[in-house]
Amino acid sequence: MSPLGRYPASDIRTGEAIIFIRDDIAFSVVATRPKSDHGLSDEHTSDLEIFSLEEIKFLTSLTLSLHPRDGMVTPYPLPLHIDLPAGDKAFADDGMLVDAARSFAASAAWSDYDQSGATLPPLLGGPSWSRHPEPLDLARLTRLLDGLNLKDWLPLRGLGALLRADMLWQRREFAESADSDEAGHAFQSEAGHLFRREAGRCSDLKPATLGVVPLGQVG
Repeated sequence: MSPLGRYPASDIRTGEAIIFIRDDIAFSVVATRPKSDHGLSDEHTSDLEIFSLEEIKFLTSLTLSLHPRDGMVTPYPLPLHIDLPAGDKAFADDGMLVDAARSFAASAAWSDYDQSGATLPPLLGGPSWSRHPEPLDLARLTRLLDGLNLKDWLPLRGLGALLRADMLWQRREFAESADSDEAGHAFQSEAGHLFRREAGRCSDLKPATLGVVPLGQVG
């Protein structure tokens, strides 16, 4: 994760996903499956897509599980990952996962990201994390995760647009692009109704960092 995002105060664990927050590193661990397992064909695939459907579902559900009046959580994932063996043991040993993430971050080729202006994690000399002080609504998070079927392409597209809009908003030179109608239009459909209702956003869904409450500290 990039320090440009805003994160929960502590780790969040669900059945098939975890987000870890440490002083020097933040990262998610998500169980993924091939897109074909979700009934998606090549017409749903983009060569520019860098996140799995499961990652999009988990990270945006974190954002939407917090009502705007209570502040914002806006993960900023970096396009780097390592594959771990499938199975419950991959999620059982927190220490192993944290050590693996630290080793991977320390050995990754960051030069391209550094030259492109990426904000590196504290482990590599970047700024500290911005954390939301209040706990997330875990009941709402569970409802969101349970309510999204990865075979439903339209809400997934809307969630992906929301994730990118929040990421763009952290870079103020792109704020105009982030404040677009793409995410909102996707969520105006009935397919997105559950997410609008649970998140307290009953109309056009702009980037989650916009509007309702003061931004506070970001990135």
